[in-house]
Amino acid sequence: MTTSTSKIPTSFPSPNAQISLFTAFFLFLLPIASSDYFRVTNFSPATPDVVYQGDAVTLAGAVEFNSLTYLCHVGWATYAERIQLWDSKTETLSDFTTNFSFIIDTLESSTYGHGLAFFLAPVGFQIPPNSAGGFLGLFNTTTSNSEENQMVMVEFDSYPNPEWDPAYEHIGNNNNSIGSVITTPWNASLHSGETCTASITYNASTKNLSVFWSYGGNSSSQGSLSYKIDLMEILPEWLMVGFSAATGKYLEKHTLESWAFSSSFNTKTARGKHTNDIKLIVALTVSMEIGLVEWVWDLYGRGQILSAIDERLKSNFDAKEVECLMIIGLWCAYPDHSLRPSIRHAIQVLHFEAAMPHLHMKMPVPIYRVPGAGSSRTRPEEPVIHSGQEIISSSIEIGR
Repeated sequence: MTTSTSKIPTSFPSPNAQISLFTAFFLFLLPIASSDYFRVTNFSPATPDVVYQGDAVTLAGAVEFNSLTYLCHVGWATYAERIQLWDSKTETLSDFTTNFSFIIDTLESSTYGHGLAFFLAPVGFQIPPNSAGGFLGLFNTTTSNSEENQMVMVEFDSYPNPEWDPAYEHIGNNNNSIGSVITTPWNASLHSGETCTASITYNASTKNLSVFWSYGGNSSSQGSLSYKIDLMEILPEWLMVGFSAATGKYLEKHTLESWAFSSSFNTKTARGKHTNDIKLIVALTVSMEIGLVEWVWDLYGRGQILSAIDERLKSNFDAKEVECLMIIGLWCAYPDHSLRPSIRHAIQVLHFEAAMPHLHMKMPVPIYRVPGAGSSRTRPEEPVIHSGQEIISSSIEIGR
C-alpha cells in the first residue's frame, strides 16, 4: 500500500454555508473478526498485500502479467493472506465483493490471446506446469476437467479454443473446469488499450455469483453475467484469491491497475461467541466544512486514507477497522443524500456483516436539486455499491 506524510490542512475553502454531514454519534462494539478487506491502487514490489509469480512484475504502479518477448507465458498476482469463505463448524458462508480495473492490449494485431481471469482456489495452489495459452495459467491437459479440482473463476477470454470454448471471445463463469458454465460474448480488440472496470460479487443467501464490467462508464460498452452456485460445495473453507493471465501462440498485454476485495465473514456471527471485543467510540463530526471532506476523499482516491488519522493515536488502532470506518464516513457524506446508506446498512458494514462499498476515486460534484424542476434533474454518478442481487442481463459485442 502507498503511504503518505501529508498533514491535515489547517484551513479549507470556506463556502457561504457549511454542510452538515453527520448529526449522530455512534457507540459500537466492533468485534475482532476474520473479515477480509484490502485495497491496492498503486502496485509495487513493496506492496505487502500482493504476491507476484510467473512473469508478473510491477511497472508504473500497475501489474504487468506477461512479457511480450516470449510466447506461452503465465503471470499471477494473488493476495498474500488466506481468505476464509465459510465456517466448517456452523456452515456459515460469506458474501464477498471484489472490484478491479484492468487493460487488455491486443497490440493492433488481428491475432491475439489468450486472456485474464480472477480465481478462487485452495491455499497453496501453484501455477500448474504447461498451463499457458487457453488454460489461462490455471489448468493443463491433466487437470482441465478433473473431479479433484477446487476452482471457481471468472475469465475474460480473448481467444476461443475450439476444444472447450464457444466460438467467440467471451466473459465466463467457470466451475472446476477450463470450460465455462455460462458465457456472454465480449471482444477484446474493440476495447484494446482501454481500462475495464469490473466487479464480482457473491451473495451467500441467494448463492448468486455476478460479474459486471464497464469501459469508461459508457452504457453501450458494459454488461453483466450471473450464475447460481453454492461455493461451499465447491471450494474449501480457506482460500487464496487472485488473478492469472496467459499468452500462448499469440500475444497480448495484460495489465492490472487496481484491486479491492472485501468479505462479510464474521467470527462472532459464525461461532456464536466472542471473547475479544474492543470498544470503539466514534464521534462523527456534526458540522464539517466541505474542504475537509474533499481532502479525505482525495486521500481515499490515492489509497492513502489512513493518512487522515490523528497522529496522536500513534498507530494504536486496527488499520482495517479504522479504514472501514472512514470509508463509511465518506459514504455517509456522499454529495447526493439519496445515495447515502441507511443507519442499519452502515452498521452492518461496520460490523463486517455486509460487503464494503467501493466509492469513486474522486469526490462527485454536488448537485443541488430545485423542487419542481421536473424530470430533467441531473444526478451525480452513483457510488459503486453492490448488493449481490441476481443479474441476468448482458451486453453483446461480437466481431473484431
